[in-house]
Amino acid sequence: MKYLIILTLISFNLYSLNIRVSEVKIGNKVLKLSDNSLDFKENYIGIDDIEDNLNLSISVMVNGNLDRIELEYKDNNILTTSNPNDPLVFSLDAIFNTISGESDSGKFKIDLIAYYNNIGQTTSETLNLNFYYDNKKPTYPNNIKAKSGNKNIKLSWKSVDDAEAYKVYYKKVDGGNEKTKLSNDTSIQISSLENGSEYEFRVASIDKADNKSDKSAALKATPVDSEDFFEYYKNSGGEEAGCFFGPSRASHSPKIWLILFAIAFGIYSIRKYFS
Repeated sequence: MKYLIILTLISFNLYSLNIRVSEVKIGNKVLKLSDNSLDFKENYIGIDDIEDNLNLSISVMVNGNLDRIELEYKDNNILTTSNPNDPLVFSLDAIFNTISGESDSGKFKIDLIAYYNNIGQTTSETLNLNFYYDNKKPTYPNNIKAKSGNKNIKLSWKSVDDAEAYKVYYKKVDGGNEKTKLSNDTSIQISSLENGSEYEFRVASIDKADNKSDKSAALKATPVDSEDFFEYYKNSGGEEAGCFFGPSRASHSPKIWLILFAIAFGIYSIRKYFS
């Protein structure tokens, strides 16, 4: 897969060196400009971009007596052209091989230098394009919890510091295709599930460079109809004399009636004694 960063520059007036960037792209993704500058900190380059054969393509429109355009990285010339009608294209592999060895995240700068020949004099202007990268995976979420509902499971987990979003993977334990849902928060409700069927859930973190973490350990949960919760509670190890006091189920628990009768008889005996 190849990605193209497409940069369009427009210069106005015959002898003006006022150059404006109109658009920058990686593939079909338009990068956002930060405060009308050439600082692309809102669009980090991630692991997938670094590992791919990434190309930078710059298209230029000039109204003026342009002599040539040069691109430089760390004061080293990486491309020169005298024809602004053709896109400037070069591979970023060498740059990424350098920055990947320096740190897990940071930025690199590419200088675009336009040279003009104005009435026998050569003038120039430099544009600094700052790109940001992150080639480290975030950690996956921990402490994942599940709450069963009617045809749904509500998941929650502990937040990850550098995560911008989370991706939930889920499927039936006894088979079926894996599905995914995105969440911008540390909880999500997975709906349209089958009551009584056990599901497996995993969660991954996604950072600002779209890097994905490994999946978390699997958590299993079963959606249950509220009317069937008592049976589900017993089958899961709960006791009849537990914390469930629904009137429709009380008749099924003789222990409860014995306890209530003993309390009532005790109160009656005390009153009788002091009367």
